[in-house]
Amino acid sequence: MVNGGRNFRWNYIRSGYLICLTRDGKDDWFLLSAPKRSHKGLSVTATITCQHICAQLNKKNLYLTFDDENGIGTAEYLLRQVLENTGWQLGYCETFYEQDGKTEKVRSLSSDGKRGAYLLISDICALFDARPVFDGDSRTVSIYSLNRHEDLLELNFGKNLDGIDRKEDAENIVTRLYVEGDYGDDGYVGIEDVNPTGLPFLLDFSYFRELGVFTAEHEQALDDYLRDIQAAKVGSSDYSKELIQLDNRLNELWGQIDYVLYVLNQSAIAKTICGGAATEEQTPITETDTLTVLMQDGTHHAQTGNAFPDDAEYAIKFIKKASGRIGGKEVAIEAKESSIASLRKQLDKTTDETKRQGLQEQITALELGIQSIYQDDGGEEGLYTLMRKAVQLVLQRTEIEKSYLSSMDSQQEIEKRFAEAMGDMLIDGYWSNIAYAPGQEELLYYEALGVMERLAKPTVTYTVDVQNLSGVSGYEQERFTLDTALRIWDETLE
Repeated sequence: MVNGGRNFRWNYIRSGYLICLTRDGKDDWFLLSAPKRSHKGLSVTATITCQHICAQLNKKNLYLTFDDENGIGTAEYLLRQVLENTGWQLGYCETFYEQDGKTEKVRSLSSDGKRGAYLLISDICALFDARPVFDGDSRTVSIYSLNRHEDLLELNFGKNLDGIDRKEDAENIVTRLYVEGDYGDDGYVGIEDVNPTGLPFLLDFSYFRELGVFTAEHEQALDDYLRDIQAAKVGSSDYSKELIQLDNRLNELWGQIDYVLYVLNQSAIAKTICGGAATEEQTPITETDTLTVLMQDGTHHAQTGNAFPDDAEYAIKFIKKASGRIGGKEVAIEAKESSIASLRKQLDKTTDETKRQGLQEQITALELGIQSIYQDDGGEEGLYTLMRKAVQLVLQRTEIEKSYLSSMDSQQEIEKRFAEAMGDMLIDGYWSNIAYAPGQEELLYYEALGVMERLAKPTVTYTVDVQNLSGVSGYEQERFTLDTALRIWDETLE
């Protein structure tokens, strides 16, 4: 009761009311929520909670999604989408640059919805190492770099601090970060082509250099590693490209098939090559296996068993029937042979000379047709040529694959030497972002650099006990405000 009447203050303590706070001549607005009235003994109290009106952004644009169509861009580009139709505007937005100080930062934002505008703004700030400033009076959001502060508060032990706890956590440090992008239908997005080292990972031993434990020997081992691994990866990449080209040519000739190729010498098997998904268990030749045998004169024929003539060069056991150009010609030959067999049956049944002559002419024409499929005809390669070309590609592929595997073994040895030289300082990590499309590898690289910069150093947290100096006359009060930069000093802990 106030002066015998109902307390008029209750009229202004209502959930949903806006409260204006004027500070340093500037208005800001808060939303009153969850008022609580208490009556105990002779006292009546009211407890209220006031959220800044920017909290309303939690329920704005709940179903806004971001993907690789609209989620890749500068901070301003992403923020304008988030704030659209919220009643809030983008105020000042700092321009963020990569480490070179020239390239404007572009990052990728991914969201399946139900985040709300407020959390999306937080997500964007995390991507750009930024902080938001919400102005409730003008309904604007301004974005500043975390490194840009107008206010600086110094906290010194013995001056305005009673105690300091400093905790340094190096558990999650990473010194080699493997970076991957998207494996899509349009190709792979990686950093190899834009990384100056040409490697799919980033290295950063700056923390151990600061500690003084990264010695000249470690520097030399790092230099040797980068030189050797780059050369080895270039070699294996070249071999890999050659293998892909050879596989494509083989696929064109006889498709993706399983086979065993036997290299013959004086009718004996000198070498066995498994192709496709063929296994060692399928290499023995049984009496019922049908093989294609290539002769020194350039022809080939089918046979069963493993007794080869002396002038045979190669034999192929097709575990899966050939397709491609070779398979097409073999199907054409089979069709003609089937027709010949049918005509021969008719020939055996008739005694009419005129019919017999006609049937024989058809058989002869089909036989000539089969020979034309085997032989080259002008610019058209015949089956004999195509089969021998396929065998030569298999032999070439075998040698390239041997070099590729040797290169991979070399890389493993280089990695082993580097790991032994670095010891516990080599700490691997993995980071992936599938938002970027082919052609945006540089954007992936720049974002990875930012991730590496954070992961390469330990996290440091401070807990401080601030002295209560409110009763000291003539002492200017400290202004603790959100996003104020702090300089904490205690010589004992440094």
